[in-house]
Amino acid sequence: MLSRRGVLATAAAGAAMSATAAAAASFGNPDEPPQGAINAKNPTSVSDPGPQDPAIRDQLPSAFSPPATDVGSMPSIWSSFNAAPRRIQNGGWARQVTQADFPISTTISGVNMRLTAGGIRELHWHQAAEWAYMTYGNCRVTVIDPMARPYVADVKEGDIWYFPAGYPHSLQGLGPDGCEFVICFDNGAASEFNTSW
Repeated sequence: MLSRRGVLATAAAGAAMSATAAAAASFGNPDEPPQGAINAKNPTSVSDPGPQDPAIRDQLPSAFSPPATDVGSMPSIWSSFNAAPRRIQNGGWARQVTQADFPISTTISGVNMRLTAGGIRELHWHQAAEWAYMTYGNCRVTVIDPMARPYVADVKEGDIWYFPAGYPHSLQGLGPDGCEFVICFDNGAASEFNTSW
């Protein structure tokens, strides 16, 4: 004779076994169809016979050949200006990495900019704070504070600057060969290409 307790225990054990089997069928992914190399029954599913760039592929091998349990839910932990397209204009170029390119980056975005000698980044301001590090050459920095007082300084390789959000500023490459610098904004969505002016 079966007791009520025995029936409930048997039903619970059956449900647990069914849940375990279902979880194993789609390990690492609650959605169907199952993802990850662990779920690939056909060995050619994980091969990549097409054209590749080994130099880029080998920089982050876990992206090309992820662990068996990886179903692509982990955001990339790095991004490179070298993979970002440059916006080239007559006075220099700029390239950026924002949250749009690098989703994990919610609190910082970056711009790598080059200004030729005489090249000017016109007066503008940002809704995020900006700090920068000079990587090459010489640059003239002009900033206006909220009291309308201007400040002008010439900076060189190894120097830094900081502009709080909303401070109008301009940049000019100086001789003999202009400058290059890296800018960081304290907002991952901030873009050099849509500033206020």
